[in-house]
Amino acid sequence: MHGTPDDPAQAGWGGQFVRAWERPHAVFDQLTSEADRIEQFDVLELALPVSEHPPERPEATMVIENQSSVGYADADGAMRFRFSPKDAKTYSYVIRSTVPSLDGRTARFTSVRPTPDAAQRPSSQLPNWWTDDPSPQVAEGPHIGAKTVSWWREEFLRDSAARMDRCKP
Repeated sequence: MHGTPDDPAQAGWGGQFVRAWERPHAVFDQLTSEADRIEQFDVLELALPVSEHPPERPEATMVIENQSSVGYADADGAMRFRFSPKDAKTYSYVIRSTVPSLDGRTARFTSVRPTPDAAQRPSSQLPNWWTDDPSPQVAEGPHIGAKTVSWWREEFLRDSAARMDRCKP
């Protein structure tokens, strides 16, 4: 691969990355609403209380878009789910559960893009974590940092074509 794999800050075919900033972990103890906001790629955690008389082995799944997140019952009597939004938009989800008070419940939340200057505040707690650059000049549509890969598209394809030519009889 073209580039310097040992230094994610350097440009290469796989992209160019910035040190990660503090990544919030938002925990909600009730169903969320569209007004509840988290940053794109942060972690949303739901800790939904289970009824007074839950099944012996409560089971639940949060279905969000085309993904299912299996929940787990914690020691405090809550069913927990985690999700990391990959896009900045409003998400809808439904809970499927053997716990009647949770089954069929629906809700929404909003994911927002990181601020363009987020990379200027690298986390001292995450020295080895790298992420896509949130700067608008390297975004492609809703995808932050995507241009750092796209810049190399033609060169990568030409290289791949040359390698395929070597396979011809």
